[in-house]
Amino acid sequence: MAVERRVAEASSVRAFFQDQWQYLTELLGVDADGYVPGVSDSQSLGEAVDMVVQGTDSRVRAVSSYKKRLRSGTRVLLEHIDSMVNHMPEPLKLSRHNFVYDPQVSAFFSSMDEIEKLCFQNHDINRFIAKAHTTDTGSFYALLFVKYLEKDIYGNELQGDIVQRDVKQTQVIFTGHRFIAPSRNGIEIRQALKQVLFENVIEHLKMVLTRLRHEEAQQTTSVVVDTSGVQSLNNPVEYLNTLVELLELPLDLVRLQESTVRLNKMGMKLSAGDDTNGEEIRLNHLEIGEDYTGLLMLTEIPWDSISR
Repeated sequence: MAVERRVAEASSVRAFFQDQWQYLTELLGVDADGYVPGVSDSQSLGEAVDMVVQGTDSRVRAVSSYKKRLRSGTRVLLEHIDSMVNHMPEPLKLSRHNFVYDPQVSAFFSSMDEIEKLCFQNHDINRFIAKAHTTDTGSFYALLFVKYLEKDIYGNELQGDIVQRDVKQTQVIFTGHRFIAPSRNGIEIRQALKQVLFENVIEHLKMVLTRLRHEEAQQTTSVVVDTSGVQSLNNPVEYLNTLVELLELPLDLVRLQESTVRLNKMGMKLSAGDDTNGEEIRLNHLEIGEDYTGLLMLTEIPWDSISR
């Protein structure tokens, strides 16, 4: 069975990521200081391979060459994640000053109170803040996930000196804000993100392969399917073959894509040819397979911007 057909069929697992925020939060195992070491730095390639096996189907250990087969794909995936994260922009500083003067901050949040509320809603960040010394200065860091939505509405628009009514406009909505993985500095937050992405990809692979195995069992065509034979994903060798093929296509597994959108002060999207005053907002889109997409940012949160 070709892996291309399997990947196409896997689009039906989109529902898995509907509760992705909760999964991301539960995924992290922060220590007392909120730091999650990156896979590529703290663990050998062999340990990373073990994570892939344990996170998908441990029965592939029955295949004598499984470690050797998975090393190349796992290395490619780790290097891909490492490169993506290292090339991300510097953390967005969520200070009171920047909320007033930096449209990149005010576009995503309605007020500084919202930022503070979101911080205290997250258990790990709340604990991180509670353990920090009240004399700490500077900032802490966190990952921010946001949903990007566009909604067509009809409203008034000033065209020259004339107010036009019932003009179709596109409203950009940023929603579902979640902070996770509190860290002490910019290096640690990037390491935390590498681990989040690596473990998310493993979970994504498991769900894709589970779905494909289910599809095999549910086939009702005239062709008799032997779900215990060598061509079945129930066979550890065939499962391993498919897993290796998927791992060696890291761009199909996880992507970070940059884009920009111009917004006016009312949060309406401006077209390229629109000379209306607006601000260009930079966006980083995270995609995991075909199942999840959202905005991802590294953030820096000054201690003096929140109550302790």
